[in-house]
Amino acid sequence: MSPADEVPEKNLTSFHVRGAITGDPDSLEWVVAHFDPLVEAQIRMRVKGKIANSGDVQDILSEVWLVALGKMAGLDPRDGRYTPVLMRFLATTAERKSMEYVRSQARRRAVGGQRAPVGDDSGPPDVDRLPRHTHGVVTKIHHNEVRSILGRCLDRLPETQREVLVLRLLEQRANSEIAGLLQTRPNTIAVRYRRALAELARILPPAIFEGLRGIRDACKATKRPGGGGEI
Repeated sequence: MSPADEVPEKNLTSFHVRGAITGDPDSLEWVVAHFDPLVEAQIRMRVKGKIANSGDVQDILSEVWLVALGKMAGLDPRDGRYTPVLMRFLATTAERKSMEYVRSQARRRAVGGQRAPVGDDSGPPDVDRLPRHTHGVVTKIHHNEVRSILGRCLDRLPETQREVLVLRLLEQRANSEIAGLLQTRPNTIAVRYRRALAELARILPPAIFEGLRGIRDACKATKRPGGGGEI
């Protein structure tokens, strides 16, 4: 029996996030498998209509993990909790990398319509820059069954629900803030969020949905810096 088997399900997310930050390979794989599809959905949302090649999203995603895995050990908990800090770090990094991509594409179009160079999508580039204990996890990112199932199920959500799920769960924005961004009412945002979770509960295997719900619960009632409100 592994140490994770003895942890109550409601605390499993916190257990694995702490383990990942301290370098435990099994916990790191759990975190990547459950967080990676959310980060990918965020990137697709941020670069919508500006992708030059189908592999570009995977390249951006790889760069996000290259940064995150290299700096994860240096994250400091907020109010004793690591999960909202890690999620916010991933979201901020993904947003920054997406905007860098959009700007680079705009510059290339301005100077002659050339596309940004695109590598293969077999895994994050420059793996040797990462701490040694992350190498095995990095090479398995695209082959993890949990990651694959969760990614497919997120893709099955209506775009409006998936967008709200990313903004609420990964970027940790309040309904009122999301309503302002999407120019709709907070009640509409709340309904979309509930429906997204309900649909995922219906189509995901129970164990995988519990991991997603654990991420939500680990960030619940967290106050964003600057008064962003509860998650």
